[in-house]
Amino acid sequence: MEKICYKCGNKKENKDFYKNKSRKDGFTDECKLCTKDIYKKSSKKRLKNNPNYYKDWYIRYKTSVKKSQIKNHDKNKEKIKIQGKKYYQKNKELISLRSKKYRNTKQGKLKQKEWYERTKGKFKDRIKNNNLKRQYGITLEDYNKMVKEQEGLCLICKTKPKLLYVDHCHKTKKVRGLLCSRCNLCLGQWEDNTEYLEQAINYLNQGLLNRRNAEMALFLK
Repeated sequence: MEKICYKCGNKKENKDFYKNKSRKDGFTDECKLCTKDIYKKSSKKRLKNNPNYYKDWYIRYKTSVKKSQIKNHDKNKEKIKIQGKKYYQKNKELISLRSKKYRNTKQGKLKQKEWYERTKGKFKDRIKNNNLKRQYGITLEDYNKMVKEQEGLCLICKTKPKLLYVDHCHKTKKVRGLLCSRCNLCLGQWEDNTEYLEQAINYLNQGLLNRRNAEMALFLK
């Protein structure tokens, strides 16, 4: 389908016109290029008369604009996602350059600080969740459940530390439980070898026996 633009008089396809439900054919009378030209000229006139025209307009209609934006976003969620992905793939380098420049500005740095303060807890939880998934194949929810089941205690020494560490088998990669940092490090140093642990117990018992014998010998003197 073709249509004549009343502004420039050129015959163009329907895709070169903006959609307008109030018109019979469903498109504007002027083509996209002419519409843009009209808006540019009118905005220049407005700014000449009042340099803060658009700022004032936004302050006046802030709430209604936000409501319409939310409504439009909720209606076209999937469409917006697809369009955003397409645009990002086409303009990857340009977007990264823009964001780097903006981050280095005063306003960009302030925005980063504000965002970090606002999403502090969520951001930490997200990182923790991703790390647990990557390293041990469990979620933050699973970890918190294990802490509750253990009543916050280390499975070996039964102490209640501030933070419990995930203990896993290095061969099977399966999670065994939660330990304090000291017990977890000990198992790691012994490489999960029960023989080493038994030898260590025997060594400590022998040391205890020698000390008692020495004390007894002093007592008998």
